[in-house]
Amino acid sequence: MRIPDLLWVLLYFEDGVWNAHALDLDLVGSGATASEAWEELKDAIFTQLAFAIQNALVDSIERPAPKDYWARLKDAEGLSELDLVKGLDPKREYSMFVRLDDKEIHRAVTETTFDRHA
Repeated sequence: MRIPDLLWVLLYFEDGVWNAHALDLDLVGSGATASEAWEELKDAIFTQLAFAIQNALVDSIERPAPKDYWARLKDAEGLSELDLVKGLDPKREYSMFVRLDDKEIHRAVTETTFDRHA
């Protein structure tokens, strides 16, 4: 059982919104700013991880994004999570290599429940 803790994220502006795309998991968060998109993506990642861990599905969690998104990484400008508070240029694409914190993963697993009978 492997829980992904290092992920490539591609940030890009499309159709009037910022998108943060976790390429290793093919999950996307969107928002008015790159920071909002990243926060939405983190919520999606931790929800996905919590569900996979609680249901013994961790082996199937990694689902890479289509190859064309991976190809865009080579031309994307690298940045860190701290850079997201700056105003980013919507005409450019950005990449982040992020490490998921074990404490955040644990908190997501223990605080998130999935009611099968709802």
